[in-house]
Amino acid sequence: MLSLPYGYGEAELAWAEQIVAEHADANVIIATHEHLRPLMVDEAARRSDASRWNSRADELWSRVIEPNRNVVLVLSGHFHGIGTIVSENVGGVAGRTVAELLADYQEFRTHTGARATGFFRMLQIDVDGGAIAVDTTSIRLGESASFDYDYLQVKPENGLATAQSNNRPWNVVEAGLQGRYDAADDEFRVDIVLQHDTLVATLAVGVTPAA
Repeated sequence: MLSLPYGYGEAELAWAEQIVAEHADANVIIATHEHLRPLMVDEAARRSDASRWNSRADELWSRVIEPNRNVVLVLSGHFHGIGTIVSENVGGVAGRTVAELLADYQEFRTHTGARATGFFRMLQIDVDGGAIAVDTTSIRLGESASFDYDYLQVKPENGLATAQSNNRPWNVVEAGLQGRYDAADDEFRVDIVLQHDTLVATLAVGVTPAA
């Protein structure tokens, strides 16, 4: 796992290039604060490059992800919502797949308008089967799907676009769901081939007798 901070710059990119290249015999998962923009009703998920002054997703792709066949997965948040990009034959390598996933539930609302859904994702990697299984859950709500909690995040009031509804949760619920997602966005499988065998070395096993 290689982690990059929020607002990373040239120094962090150069460091990431070095670390990934030095560990060419290891599968690499990159986690970074901002990378993908979410899937919208009228727009596919995409890398965040020009949305902010410090967005560098395309540069991360071209310098670190695409040239290094050991990078298999990229995780990010920041933008409120869900997004997935699965690229095949990356870097001209037949059969190489890279999955880029966004999951950020901080503006998802309960049905009373509270920002307290508690959703998170679980990723299970099947090394032998060549797949990543993605599941979504909220222990607090007892739910296994988030799409029914993706309410409109901002509702202008009194005719003023600057009068946001973040502090008026009843208005968010009244505005209704955004309709961006469905069950397939909360539970899915990505076929992926790890570039290197994964081994776990065990030095010793201890057994404690039952009392």
